[in-house]
Amino acid sequence: MKKGFIGPYQLGVLSGASDALRIAEEVTQEHGADLEGIFYATAFQAGVDEFIVPDLKDKPSPKSEFLAARTRYIPRKDTETHTKLTRAAFSAYLPNGWERSEEFSSLWPLESFLIELMDAMSVGACVLSPWGIPDIAEADALLPSELSVPLSNLLASVKDVQAPSPIPQKAIPTEDIQRFNDIMAGDVFSNYVSAQYSLEDSGTPLETSLPTVVSSARLVFAKNPQLLQLRKSGLGILQITPKLVDAAFGKLPGALADLAAKLGSNFLEERRRVVIYDFRSSVQDVLLSNLVRMFKAANAK
Repeated sequence: MKKGFIGPYQLGVLSGASDALRIAEEVTQEHGADLEGIFYATAFQAGVDEFIVPDLKDKPSPKSEFLAARTRYIPRKDTETHTKLTRAAFSAYLPNGWERSEEFSSLWPLESFLIELMDAMSVGACVLSPWGIPDIAEADALLPSELSVPLSNLLASVKDVQAPSPIPQKAIPTEDIQRFNDIMAGDVFSNYVSAQYSLEDSGTPLETSLPTVVSSARLVFAKNPQLLQLRKSGLGILQITPKLVDAAFGKLPGALADLAAKLGSNFLEERRRVVIYDFRSSVQDVLLSNLVRMFKAANAK
């Protein structure tokens, strides 16, 4: 089973996109898309068959039995150590209240990325990132060397690749849910999931696994052209090596270094890579295409 972790920061991005569409619905009186549609697009792009989500107080609830059966909530206490140690590491070198100051807002994605990376590694999942992988250049001037050096080493180790992925042509209407259920339950999609899962196996060279991902994605699309489109998606491949464990995880400040290095060492022993799925373009496309459609329809009345 291929697991995908969506952290609190990324859930906030999805929630914000859905809120924008709900407001547009009220203004235009046109039907929009919802969070579930974006979840489905994420599932198809990453070949994920189980979502792992923090059990937050205001967490989104799946609107279908299909998603409910594939969503597992983990207690925040299971991962709160990652949050506490990361916040402490940043706060040790930054002014009081930095986490609430717009001046330091460029640091928020970096902090969240590190937390969610460790959360995902702790449950053996890939990272699902609706707002992409952060760019340390945007925050480098605000970071002390104690943070900038290991974070730079970490982000520089993420290999960016592009692969075609089958995603829904539009937000999935209720009447098409069963058709998508059938696709995801079929052998063709199962082969696509297996191909995506091979990206996490460091024993399989990327030169071998990537062509398999490409061919299996095209086959899923070829079998379902009326519902799907083929679009390039961004992947970040983090190869866990002894050098990375030492120069990135092991050089983080304080107790955070021990925790991160332990997670990295576990992945090293298991011969696993961390795969980060960058869904920024997909989320933006879902949001913008629906907003344009809704306002055009409203203006045409």
